[in-house]
Parts: sequence; C-alpha cells; structure tokens
Amino acid sequence: MKRRSSPLRSGTVVLILAVLWTVSSGLAHGRASSYAFLPLAVRNHPGFAVPTPTPIPVGEWPIVGFGYIDEGPLVFALQYLLQAEGHYVAADGVFGPQTDSMVRSFQEAAEVPVDGLVGSITWPALIQGHTLPTSSTGPDVRAAQHLLLHKHGYADVIVDGVFGRSTASAVKDLQAKYGLPVDGIVGPVTWKALVAG
Repeated sequence: MKRRSSPLRSGTVVLILAVLWTVSSGLAHGRASSYAFLPLAVRNHPGFAVPTPTPIPVGEWPIVGFGYIDEGPLVFALQYLLQAEGHYVAADGVFGPQTDSMVRSFQEAAEVPVDGLVGSITWPALIQGHTLPTSSTGPDVRAAQHLLLHKHGYADVIVDGVFGRSTASAVKDLQAKYGLPVDGIVGPVTWKALVAG
C-alpha cells in the first residue's frame, strides 16, 4: 500500500509551530529580543516576521492644579520637580495651598504665565534642564521614578532618587512602548511620555 503524502509542506509546519510557540510564550506583545531563541530555520523562513509593536501615542500635557488634577502621581512628580528647581514643597501627592504657591513662584521665575496651573506651558519649563542620564541623583530622578512606578506600573523601580539599573531598564521599556529613541536617558520627549502618556 502506497503511503499518501501530506498536503502540508514541511516549511509550513515549521511556520505553524513557530507561531504557536510565539503565542503560547506571550511573545506576541512586542518582546522581539526573545525571538533569538527560535530555531534558525524558523527565523530564516520567508513566511516568518517579528511583529513590530505599534507605538502608543503620547497625549497632550495634562493640567495639574486646583479644579483639575489635584492629587496622585502627577502631583508627586510636580512636587519633586519643584524641589529640583529650588522651590521646596513637601511631596505628599496633594495639590494644596503650599504647592499652588510654589508653582506660582516657579512660574514667575521662569517668566511663564502665573496662574497656578501646570499645563502645556509650565510642564516644559519645569523639565527644562532636567535631562537624566544613568547615575543621576536628586528630586528630579524621584519625579521620574514615581511616574514609572505609580503611573506606568514598573514595579521594579524604587523611588530613591538614584538613577540605577532598574530605573534605566524601565525608561528604555517605556521609550520602546512610545516609539521613542531607546537610549535610557530621560530627556524632554521621554519626560512628556512619562507625564502625558
């Protein structure tokens, strides 16, 4: 009796197995570096492609102040950034009279409209001069760390004011998610993703 040949080609079987393995491993969510563990025959198959994750769009600068966002991670970040600018305010995550006063003081010093609201004009003025490479320290690092941990969910980040490995790793992941250059440095564009993303 003659054996019947399968209608599937061996390359198709390999591709199907690769796709099943990819989905079951959870790699379909953009962790492209994990594809290196696939067999070379699979990675070189003409029908196989590493999916490119769609970047998350960065929104507009949020407004923080009385009548707008007045508590939570953005207020913590604002308070830490005010500290970094020499305007001492307790970082308690609540936009109260002391924070309002320090925002107005900062706005006057930065020569931006003095209205007590931190939005599309004040946020960029506040982050100016606060580019954070690895091993930076200070309250501006705490601001970035607080946003990474409490707004973006990077549980490995510790809010200690020291830009170490876990902070750098979280920054790089955030940059990749938002389609930004992945350099691990918190510059103006990454600040905007942290605050407005």
